[in-house]
Amino acid sequence: MKICPKCGRELEDNELYCIYCGTQLENDNQKSFCSNCGRTLKPYERYCPICGTENKCFDPNAKEEEKPTTQKEYIYRDIDADIPRYGAFECYKRLFTRAFDFKDRSTRAEYWWPVLFNIVIGIVLDIINSFFPSLIFTFEYETIIGTRYLNVGLFSLIYSVIIFIPNLSCIIRRIRDTGRSPLYLFMYFIPIVGPIIVLVFLAQRTDYCWR
Repeated sequence: MKICPKCGRELEDNELYCIYCGTQLENDNQKSFCSNCGRTLKPYERYCPICGTENKCFDPNAKEEEKPTTQKEYIYRDIDADIPRYGAFECYKRLFTRAFDFKDRSTRAEYWWPVLFNIVIGIVLDIINSFFPSLIFTFEYETIIGTRYLNVGLFSLIYSVIIFIPNLSCIIRRIRDTGRSPLYLFMYFIPIVGPIIVLVFLAQRTDYCWR
């Protein structure tokens, strides 16, 4: 059964033109038209996705056609199911177990979970340092607006030294995971905009073609 897309009349499958209004019909018995809005419907569509009218040619055994996959769809389809997923603590653990791995890649979770842990640990260490004023070191440095002072507690300093190499390797892996060369990290030294650009790179999703 066919439905004329113009007048909505029901027609036989072998009709090439509507016998009521003369509209040319699709010569494809696997297609039908919505009797309300005239939209072309597939056999597996039970209702019109536009107006909700029931498809009179609905076939419960029909299967949805596979659309050809474009390059963009290939990149962002559910292929990330093939990428290992780790919980928060596992990501933080991998920060150290992969401390000297500068050649592989790290997902967003593997980078941003350790960042969150480092922020929390840094706050806790600052609180601990406040109880030991004698263990706080003051560093003086010059800027374009004058002399500045930086107070660093001993515990925070030790932790910063410990995580320096793991953080650096993780950043390099994260940049590589977005499909870019680690050399893009040197953009960090561009005044004002450099750190913002690098931050955007670190927040981008995995480049699956690169993988």
